[in-house]
Amino acid sequence: MCEAVVLYGIIVILVCMQNWKEKASELGQWEIKGVPILYPILFITLLIPILFWNVENIRCFDDFTIADNSARYLLSALVQSLAAIIAIVVTMTLVAVQFTASAYSPRVIDIFKKDWVMWLLLVWYGLLIFFGLFVLETIGGKYQNLSHWSVSLEFCVFLAYSMGVAAFAGLFWHIGNVINLLKPENIINRLSEYMTKENISKYIKSLDEHKAGRTRPIEVDPVQPIEDIICSSLSKHDFTTIRSGINVITNRAIDVMDQNEYKISEYFCGHLERIGKLAVNSGDDESAAEGIKNWGDVLKEMAGEKYDLISHIDILAFKSFVMSVAKEGFMHATSCAAVSFGEITKIVINTEKDYLTLTSSLCALGKLGILAAEKNWDGVVLGVHGSLLQIGTALTGGSIRYKNELCRETACYCAQLEIFLEKIDMKCTPLIKPEDQKSFNEFKKLCENLKNQEPKSQNKNEFSTPSPQFNT
Repeated sequence: MCEAVVLYGIIVILVCMQNWKEKASELGQWEIKGVPILYPILFITLLIPILFWNVENIRCFDDFTIADNSARYLLSALVQSLAAIIAIVVTMTLVAVQFTASAYSPRVIDIFKKDWVMWLLLVWYGLLIFFGLFVLETIGGKYQNLSHWSVSLEFCVFLAYSMGVAAFAGLFWHIGNVINLLKPENIINRLSEYMTKENISKYIKSLDEHKAGRTRPIEVDPVQPIEDIICSSLSKHDFTTIRSGINVITNRAIDVMDQNEYKISEYFCGHLERIGKLAVNSGDDESAAEGIKNWGDVLKEMAGEKYDLISHIDILAFKSFVMSVAKEGFMHATSCAAVSFGEITKIVINTEKDYLTLTSSLCALGKLGILAAEKNWDGVVLGVHGSLLQIGTALTGGSIRYKNELCRETACYCAQLEIFLEKIDMKCTPLIKPEDQKSFNEFKKLCENLKNQEPKSQNKNEFSTPSPQFNT
């Protein structure tokens, strides 16, 4: 039996040593009710050899008996050590909770409160301590067994000892789980579980009811804890946590978005706008760009045929924020906004939305390019010009309503930006499909005509906004 236990341990070690980094990473991603499966596996791996070893040691003796005094010393030491260990563990856990709450948000306390591993360990330690005290009380006493079912003292001592081994092995499970919860990415993922359509709808409904009657309570905002973490990370310039939080919000927005629930998409856009404003106020261009890019991703989903939720109001809100960001001098954020506006405009053209939504998006893209030219952001201007050429090609080859007016408006912006690019010896050649080449050439010809009509500015920063026939 001893040889079998040793062989089992050697096999476990050899298996773990083969590609152990990759396997540990994969196991760390599997979860059981929010707890990585790696820790239960380590717990079982530690527990089984120890139990087998003790059973084999007992089996080696012909007569397994224990003196009363030895049992008292063993159980007393076991109970005292368990009480000391659980006190230290509880203290350290509360310190970890306090540290996490002060570092990120007080709302993360709910994550620790709902951690079933911690409560399971506390219950197990409590049962073991009181069981050990009960066995201590029975040693040397006289009791009448009404069921005539006898249990030996040796069995009770061995059971308490085995439970103590399991409790000690469980410490590794609990400590690993607490360390795992201290990572901001894991905290964000746990908090995202509350961002369900039901919880968001309850919060939106409670806001409407609170406006009608101020005495009515407001439900907990499911996104607010993650927004608090992002806000805290902005002050520490922790871009990894900021990006993780924004991406989680965007992914959940796309998942819970409903074609019949415009307020849900509006709710997520409002949070992304606040995060973007916080990033701008802190002077973080990268975080502002991440917020704008994800806000644009939500708008693109809203513009698609699956949801069909976007309107010119959403475009104008996005445009207002982006223009203020560009005026503040955030070049990278402006570049991300230009890409988003270009993709949104193409989606709106393909899905044949109303004219007001399309011209709002097109006007925002063109004005953003002109503002970038005024600030000498060559890369942004080049990207906007390429998007406008693709948009103009799609409009020329399509049959959308107000086609001529939209083509002329797009060509006006293209002509303005081409003048700037020519002065800095840059040229944009967008990828055009062979079947669209004819439409592209036709649109380029329109741009050249308008460019020739455009008065040549002495300064490359002097641009005038084109005046389309329809105001947005």
